[in-house]
Amino acid sequence: MKMCIIFYLLLISQLGFAQSFEKVTSVDLPGAYLGFISWADINNDGQLDVFTSGVDYGETNYLANIFRNNGNDTFIQIKELPSVIYGDIKWGDINNDGYLDFLYSGTKSGFPVDNYTALYKNKGDNDFELIDIPIPDLDECYLEFVDFNNDGLVDIFYEGNNSSNNFSIGILRNIGSDSFIKINTNITGISGGRGNFTHNSMTHGDYDNDGDEDILIGLSSVDTFCVQMYRNDGNFNFTKIQTSIENMNYTNFKTIDIDNDGQLDIIETGSYLKELNSYDKDSKIFVYKNKGSLNFEEKWSYTGIGALWNVLDVGDINVDGMADIILHGAGPSNQSLYTFMNKGNDQFELVDNDLPDCEMGGIKLGNFNNDNILDIIYSGRFQPSETEATYIFLNASDSMNNKPSVPVKLSHQINARNAILTWNRASDDLTDSLGLIYSIQVFDTAGKNIVSGLNYLGNYGEMHINNKFYLNNLHEGKYFWEVRSIDNSFVQSDYSSVDSFIIKSENTGIDKVNNKVSFTLYPNPCKNYISIDLSLIQNVDLIEISDMNGKVLYKKDGNIGSTEIINTSLFEKGIYIIKLNTDNEIHLNKFIKI
Repeated sequence: MKMCIIFYLLLISQLGFAQSFEKVTSVDLPGAYLGFISWADINNDGQLDVFTSGVDYGETNYLANIFRNNGNDTFIQIKELPSVIYGDIKWGDINNDGYLDFLYSGTKSGFPVDNYTALYKNKGDNDFELIDIPIPDLDECYLEFVDFNNDGLVDIFYEGNNSSNNFSIGILRNIGSDSFIKINTNITGISGGRGNFTHNSMTHGDYDNDGDEDILIGLSSVDTFCVQMYRNDGNFNFTKIQTSIENMNYTNFKTIDIDNDGQLDIIETGSYLKELNSYDKDSKIFVYKNKGSLNFEEKWSYTGIGALWNVLDVGDINVDGMADIILHGAGPSNQSLYTFMNKGNDQFELVDNDLPDCEMGGIKLGNFNNDNILDIIYSGRFQPSETEATYIFLNASDSMNNKPSVPVKLSHQINARNAILTWNRASDDLTDSLGLIYSIQVFDTAGKNIVSGLNYLGNYGEMHINNKFYLNNLHEGKYFWEVRSIDNSFVQSDYSSVDSFIIKSENTGIDKVNNKVSFTLYPNPCKNYISIDLSLIQNVDLIEISDMNGKVLYKKDGNIGSTEIINTSLFEKGIYIIKLNTDNEIHLNKFIKI
């Protein structure tokens, strides 16, 4: 009896209390063995849709599909695409139209000669259009949307093995009108072709708090491997710097503020071996704390996680306001899944979970049932049945998580054609104020987005941990902007009130303008009507409602009361702009039709 008690206590000391999840049994999605999965709200209805690509021997050999969420724990296929494995997918709004586009890549057959890379633009009608861009066909790759030059347009970073079985790395600059051009940079690649499940990776963020995105890259080929960090000096100029991040193979990175101190930290997984097999047992995970000025200090590590087929995600899993780690990949049992809970003081604890074993697949966090708690989508070949599948598991936590507060006191500074936008930090019931991140939306007098405010789930680099946003090279005119806060469970606040600023052709100094917008909309989101409270605005002589393409759907000129109720029942689901004209000012606000 004593031996059993001692063994139980030892087990408890190594594994924390279990994190429980409940399978959504009505979900029927194909497997993504050797492939990848992703969440994204493709139609802005507030429901997470799903992309899958990979092998499912129970259906077609290779699959790539987009499934729309029906809102009742079921999905419907809306797009079948060229299918790939050994690849990657990323979402971003390339044209700031308010809809998520995507870039994906991989091999159609398992060999480099059949590599495929494609950018698809979201047309806003549950369909996507193929966009031609100058990017190589890649596998064993990493893709990312990043606004490197702060012009409001997301650029493309890529690295991986091309169809000639050589390493490729580069940046494509977004020049607008759905067009990209190759940029020459001093970011260097490596020699050699694809190794045994070679893994290339990248993460980015404003690590030195100077307003632009720095990058950390893991490069791997059959010949060599290395880890490189580059400081962004602006205008696509980068400086390679020395870093304390471990030089490893098969790397995977995540950028996250692990201690809610307002500094972006880094998580790394990888191996010191040149070539791994399916039972690699010595791979490690590291957590590095940002010490400022692009200096990082190792704070925590764990050995034996497996790196051969490694998928890493971060978010507040146990609803305590701190970002946790979930990790899936090869390892001692070949189907390892780890949940590491953030214990504070830069330390993490391995806790048990009740998820099934799975190999060569993927895992992502997201709020599937809109209860403000992170759930899981999980794909691959599941054991012991050896069946390829994609499952969704709801987080069984009974904890509560409220929206963060709305940012207030928006202001800005203008210097020639550049703007610096600032606001007071928001607060949250769980995530510390310094740990909140922010999403910014900027639009002009016609309602056209300059920055759409859409951010892919958990992409901390594309969101902003500081309460400051830099926007460069603006044209002459008047602009409006708003900001919302986001906690470590990806729960978003409502947008703030709208601030405005003017870029003048002769502007060479500082011009500071305060927020003057003061009308509210309700209910927002709406279904059949939207009410406009005009009690705090004088002399409104025009109301216009337009869609995100600038098409005017409603107009009232004159005879405007203190409250206006507008029928929206015939509007399509989506985002709409309300414009109010007074004697000397234009006021803009947005609402969502559901």
